[in-house]
Amino acid sequence: MRSERSTNGQFAPGNPGGPGRPRRAVEREYLAVLADTVPLDTWRAICQSAVEAAKNGDAKARDWLARYLIGNSPANLMTLAAEEHAGITVEKEIEKTLTRRARHEAIEAML
Repeated sequence: MRSERSTNGQFAPGNPGGPGRPRRAVEREYLAVLADTVPLDTWRAICQSAVEAAKNGDAKARDWLARYLIGNSPANLMTLAAEEHAGITVEKEIEKTLTRRARHEAIEAML
């Protein structure tokens, strides 16, 4: 059986690690206030404005959209092709994410 940690205590290669540090209560409060302050219609308008700015050559708008849409380290075409060949689908990845999130929320509820 493969050890989850190396001899120096770090996660061993191939180990995905844990769910990460749960958000602190104060972070949740700030996010709740932000969500209350920026209703969905306002957020939609901000996003649309960023799309228009990006289309017109605004590099910061393009970077902001790209970071939120595909992340800081997007997969390359070779990775996507290999995953598709291996039968990895978006639906399966979402299901795994939701399962991890439910597990994380259950642990957080116990604390």
